[in-house]
Amino acid sequence: MKNSYKTIASIKNECRNFATEVLAQDLTQYDDDALRVIANEATEPVEIAAAVTEVIFRKTGLKLFACQLETAYALFNGHIAELSTGEGKTLAGVVAAIMYVKSGRRVQVLVFNDYLAKRDATENQKIYEFCGVSVGFITETTKTLNRNEEYSKDVLYIPAREAGYDYIRNFVASSSAEVVGSEFDVAIVDEADSILID
Repeated sequence: MKNSYKTIASIKNECRNFATEVLAQDLTQYDDDALRVIANEATEPVEIAAAVTEVIFRKTGLKLFACQLETAYALFNGHIAELSTGEGKTLAGVVAAIMYVKSGRRVQVLVFNDYLAKRDATENQKIYEFCGVSVGFITETTKTLNRNEEYSKDVLYIPAREAGYDYIRNFVASSSAEVVGSEFDVAIVDEADSILID
């Protein structure tokens, strides 16, 4: 019986092919209303990523590179990916998160601290909302009632420690009103080396 394991080389090749397909899509001829429809209705990873790539350009002026799309596809398939500082891992994570949401999943982006949770959710909110995806964030000072509201979003940026604390708090809660969060689904771990070591 043949095993189902993939080699690193084959995974890299799949990611490269994905990025090539996405970059071959040209959505520049669509106005914002038409692009919003495409971004909201796309169901295939290449279609979703192509729409998000165009949305990112229109909202930020930044064009995604192949390495960012390769990273997004790797994350979408549950792999660890590495990008050097300044290569745009935050936007790669946005693409992956939206692909997950469009496939029916709920995403928590685990970041290193409160500042990053607030910054990344706030700065990318216009991208998510254009694509029909709700986004929120939690920090150390977020109250219980607000935490539940944020946990209900499609994509949640949260420091890894806060996600861990919420999980523990639920075990010692004395009433259902004190329980926060939702069922775990998908986690995208930003700064995986730092967070996983901690």
